[in-house]
Amino acid sequence: MSEHEAKPRGGANAATRLHDGGPLPPPVAFVEAFARVFPVLRHIHASFTRPGLLAAAVRDGQHLESHLYLDLASGSAHALVGRHQRCDLYLAQDGAVSLRHALLRATRLDDRDVRVRLLDLCSGVGFHTEDDVPCESLVAEGPLFVRVGRYQLLLLPTGPLAPTPWGETAEETGEAFPERVVLDRHIPEKLPRVHDAAVPPAPGRGSRITTLLPAVRPLRAARLEPGRGVVVGMLLLRSATGQVTHLVTDEDLERGVLVGRYERC
Repeated sequence: MSEHEAKPRGGANAATRLHDGGPLPPPVAFVEAFARVFPVLRHIHASFTRPGLLAAAVRDGQHLESHLYLDLASGSAHALVGRHQRCDLYLAQDGAVSLRHALLRATRLDDRDVRVRLLDLCSGVGFHTEDDVPCESLVAEGPLFVRVGRYQLLLLPTGPLAPTPWGETAEETGEAFPERVVLDRHIPEKLPRVHDAAVPPAPGRGSRITTLLPAVRPLRAARLEPGRGVVVGMLLLRSATGQVTHLVTDEDLERGVLVGRYERC
C-alpha cells in the first residue's frame, strides 16, 4: 500500500451498506472526474519516478478517496481491490462493492510499456469500461479507466512507463493521453446482482477478521459443467489429505481461475 494512501480509521471495517432505494446520480464522465482531481493527482503521480502503475480511486466523480502504487521495477506486481480494509486499494463508501472485488495485475513489458489486467473475483457486479461496457475481466496496455460502482479507477503508468509527460492543466494532460484500448475483455453472461432495498442492514454487521481452525478436510474442486468450453489443461492440487484435479477450459483461461477456501473459488 502506498505511503501516500489514506489509512482507514478504526480497527474494524464499517458496517455493510445497502442502497436505500433513493435515486443515484448518473455517473460522471471520466474526463470530468479526472479534471476535478487533477491538482492533487498530478502531485501524487509526479512523486513516483520509478517504473510503476498508479491506481487512483475517485468517488462520485469528485473525491480522490484512495490510491495505490505498484512498483514494476522487478517486472510485475498485483493488488487486491475491494471494500475490506485489508485490500490494497480500499473502496469504503459503496456497499455494492464486494469485500474482495477484483484483482489488479500490472506487468512491465519493456522500458516503455505496461500491461494491465483487472479480474473480477465473482462479485456479481463486476465493473464497466470507459465506454460503459460491463466486464468481468479485461486486459489493456497503457492507461486504463474503469468504473466500479460509485468509483472510477484511473490506472496510470508512472516514471519511464508514462506514455506522455503531464501538462499544467487537466485538459492539456488528458488530450496528450493515448486512446485507451482494451485488448481483451470478458462480458458477463448474467445480469449484475441487485440489492433488496427493503432489507435493512443488520445491526453491527461488519467484516471483522475472524480466524477459525476447522478440522482438516480433503481438498475439493468445482465440477466441470457441460458446455463450458474446450478443455486445454488440468490443475492439480495436493495436500496432506490427498489430491484433486480441476479441468481448465479455454473459457476459464480467458476469465481466470480463482483458487482458495472461499465459496466463490
